[in-house]
Amino acid sequence: MEQQAAPSQLEQGKTDSPNQLRDRLATAPPPYAEGALLNPRMDESLLAVLLRNQGLTESLLTRIGNDEQLMRSDEIKGAVARHPRTPRVISMHLVKFLQWRDLAEMCKEQEVSAALRTLAEQTLASRLNQIPAVEKLKLARTGGRGVVSALFRCRDPRLVPELLRNPRVAERDVSMLTRDQTTPSTLLGVIARDEKWSSRPSIRLSLVENRATPLSDALRLVKALPTLNLRAIRQNPRLPSPLRAEAAKQLVERQKGRR
Repeated sequence: MEQQAAPSQLEQGKTDSPNQLRDRLATAPPPYAEGALLNPRMDESLLAVLLRNQGLTESLLTRIGNDEQLMRSDEIKGAVARHPRTPRVISMHLVKFLQWRDLAEMCKEQEVSAALRTLAEQTLASRLNQIPAVEKLKLARTGGRGVVSALFRCRDPRLVPELLRNPRVAERDVSMLTRDQTTPSTLLGVIARDEKWSSRPSIRLSLVENRATPLSDALRLVKALPTLNLRAIRQNPRLPSPLRAEAAKQLVERQKGRR
């Protein structure tokens, strides 16, 4: 009796049961994936499994991305946009439709192109008012450059301590607050008591020179300023008298130390 030929991967994808599809889609070769898209049992949950498959071809992802029926859900939009093999033109188009959680994930993924990550960060930054406070705290700790800058501009005292721990924070983000005389005293106090940032010369000086910095913090930080800065602080009539007096005291002590 002649043995029946095994079905091709394409045909197998077309005819497999939902359970078989669920087991195979995440690692299936492209022909099987092509067939699965034609399988009448294919639904949104199975499509989400398929989009976890890192071996999908650009042509298949283009086909999915251009199919309005397949792209109806936010989950599928996010999965297609974030897939490393999705053509950039499709991913860039999808960014504006993504939910903030998908945008946040896209910002963190190393496989995402720099241009796409930047667009995702900008889009996410424009939607900060839609994000719950607890989730903003997480973004403050882990967000990328675009998100970090936008969160600093919020001037939320709950976010600043977390932002200061974010490795993507640049000195210019912190100095934007410390140089601004309208920054709330509570925020300046948080920065002044952060050992990493207050030890930076430019940040320390701008904190001491900012009249909104809590006096107790300014009096502590002024002691570590270079002599040239101390002279300027001593002569600055806009600063509090106790701070100017402390600068003068430090100058006298340093002069004695040279004798």
